[in-house]
Amino acid sequence: MGPLVKKISVNQTSSLMEQVLESLFSAEKPNERDSASYALKTIVREMLPQSTSLLTTKLVPVLIKELSNTVSRFLHSLISFSFSFK
Repeated sequence: MGPLVKKISVNQTSSLMEQVLESLFSAEKPNERDSASYALKTIVREMLPQSTSLLTTKLVPVLIKELSNTVSRFLHSLISFSFSFK
């Protein structure tokens, strides 16, 4: 994937990043998540300098949203768990 990322346009890199992020967060098996996260790491590492703005416009907002959702689910589970002992 590294050589591909070095040769594609900003729009193509954006599309590829979106597809990999979708795969990462919809993966049901750990090995699927591992593959998607490795692909995302490769995209970030190998992207052309003119594509780096995608990090702040595409990648960071999605990661923040997913992290927020994960934290919310964790806190909800924790609260539910703690109330089950009362």
